[in-house]
Amino acid sequence: MDQQKILLSHSGSSNPGFYLELCQEASKHACTIIKSHLTSHTPSCSFYTYIQGPWDGIAKIEAFVENYQKAHPNHYTQLERLKPASNTQASPHLAYQIEITGISNAHNLSHVSVFCNQHELTLLGIHSSQYQSSVTGDNMQQIRLEIAMDFDANLAEFREQLLLMCDSYNLDVVIEPMR
Repeated sequence: MDQQKILLSHSGSSNPGFYLELCQEASKHACTIIKSHLTSHTPSCSFYTYIQGPWDGIAKIEAFVENYQKAHPNHYTQLERLKPASNTQASPHLAYQIEITGISNAHNLSHVSVFCNQHELTLLGIHSSQYQSSVTGDNMQQIRLEIAMDFDANLAEFREQLLLMCDSYNLDVVIEPMR
């Protein structure tokens, strides 16, 4: 049977009730949640979810989401039906995790984003958080990237350029293969 895929993005109140209802709907209609990420930022909750299933199950989930949107107009929900993947082989990639730490600065994330764009990296995930240093009391920022690089990319050259960029902004960096 032909499997359909949808991507649902949602932002609303910090109560994850809609997420739980969505999971129940997916299960009820023989659909599978392929990948999901939920984060809570009081008083809001945001998540994205990839769902796969038969066309009729996906249609019922789309109807469920449409009804939810009508009942909760102050929540933002976007639903996108994904196109089936082509049969062409994607070029093989190696996945790496990069962790960058430094004194919190409004420009750190921008510098890292520009670097990734210049090197045409495939971003698999990005997470940024702040904490207070227990030693100095300074506000610190941690940026964690998950990237995919082509097998034929020159890792030594990339690593050198990443170290130079981080050094120029007084940031510490660690890069290692993802497990």
